[in-house]
Amino acid sequence: LNEENLSKAIGRRGQNVRLASKLMDYEINILTEKEDSERRQSEFKEKTDILVKGLELDETLGQLLVAEGFSNIDDIKDSLGFSVTKVDGDWQVTSQSGVDGIADERVIDMILQALTVVPAVGFVEDEEKDSLDFAAPDGAIRINTFKDSNSPTTRLKFIRNDDLTYYVKVPSQSTVFLVDANLSDFLLMKKEDMILPE
Repeated sequence: LNEENLSKAIGRRGQNVRLASKLMDYEINILTEKEDSERRQSEFKEKTDILVKGLELDETLGQLLVAEGFSNIDDIKDSLGFSVTKVDGDWQVTSQSGVDGIADERVIDMILQALTVVPAVGFVEDEEKDSLDFAAPDGAIRINTFKDSNSPTTRLKFIRNDDLTYYVKVPSQSTVFLVDANLSDFLLMKKEDMILPE
């Protein structure tokens, strides 16, 4: 509310606010425009800080994510992520909403074979590498391995270079590779493309 209408909204000794609160069964807080702006700015900064710290992003990217409606890390995982897990002999595709379907085993086999060795078609020079923003990749894959596996959990981040290649980086390494675009697109396929038709 602007300052002129504040006293009208509150009413004599707060009677308008109390009455509206009882009628609507809500707690009502009346704020001036300045107080509301300060509250929104504080909430925005708090949400940005959560994303910046939790995802190790720069502040600008954190602000952009909050502006797009993401409040926390779970919001991002829920909107983007899905996983493929072997359960009782079947590969299940799941997301936050639950089991989405059974994955096509042939597709999963091809993905696993491709991930065994991702063939690089080249390496990126330091000057070009420094200009790439892997904090906001075009796609990412996380491979979680089993407890007794010899392979560690791995993450690959992809940024499209051109029609033929993607830049690919393992966050724990400094090297950036060029990988064939067809292979990259295959590895970054949508969950709908993995699920067997019913």
